[in-house]
Amino acid sequence: MPATDRDASAGNPLVAAILQGNAPRPLRLTAARGVLPITRIDLLRVVVSLAADPEAEIREAAETTLAGFSESEIAAQMSEADVSVELLRHFASDTASRPAITEAILGNSATTDDMLLLMIPSLTTPLIDQLLVNQT
Repeated sequence: MPATDRDASAGNPLVAAILQGNAPRPLRLTAARGVLPITRIDLLRVVVSLAADPEAEIREAAETTLAGFSESEIAAQMSEADVSVELLRHFASDTASRPAITEAILGNSATTDDMLLLMIPSLTTPLIDQLLVNQT
């Protein structure tokens, strides 16, 4: 069963505070800029969360940091069995130009039907074939 961000952040109080919406602005901004000393997977979870922050400066910084992650790095995380549902859902909603991420999400047994529905409009014929093979 995939973890939720709440479950996955249990080991780091800074990550937990950010993901739970309890972090002060300076901590959120530092994390959004990608300079918080945390693991790459924690940073990915945090910047995805902060990309929806109500403050424009934090959102923009998070989006910039997120753009710095390579497609292969994100795809590697999306293929992990314990990737958080929130990360899978986020990347499932925007897969049009990132085939490696799409393939990783399609191959992950934690991907839910609602995530697949988000992805269908951008799937190519080979990826539809992969989806069908994985569903049998």
